[in-house]
Amino acid sequence: MDQQPPLDLQEWTRKLAKCIHLELLCWRYRLSVDKLRAFAIVFAPWELDGLSLNFLTDREPFDEAECGKWSIAEWRLCDFTSGPNTFWPYGEQLAREAHEWYTQFERRDSTSGAVARVGARNQLVLCCAKALKSLEVAEGLSHFQRTDDFALYAGHPDEERNFVDDIA
Repeated sequence: MDQQPPLDLQEWTRKLAKCIHLELLCWRYRLSVDKLRAFAIVFAPWELDGLSLNFLTDREPFDEAECGKWSIAEWRLCDFTSGPNTFWPYGEQLAREAHEWYTQFERRDSTSGAVARVGARNQLVLCCAKALKSLEVAEGLSHFQRTDDFALYAGHPDEERNFVDDIA
């Protein structure tokens, strides 16, 4: 069995923060009339294109009372970096690296593989949370108007846990 080299999670997080910062710089003028209520990253490492950035603005026709704030698929700017035939250009290589690292655990037997996959998934999503809390991303977000209840979210589709809450 071919074993993937270990992924340097600290370096991966640093590169992700840089990619997010670049994307925020691209979008600051497009959203200059909106106030951001939330900025979220959702990562499904089992998918090659499973890394998505998402904005919730104050001009959403979104019923938070009915759906809950973190019903990201309902947001108008869900996965805003992707198009019909494209994936997030700045994040594509990072998503591929993480996907390749994550999928090595799929080749293990069912019990140890399942435990390893959950651990790998959670490590990667925690890296996403750390990237969102980085100084580089904070600088990028400083160019946006934000509501008083602005929040960050990092998670995956399998549970509603916000990994940003795990960062001190």
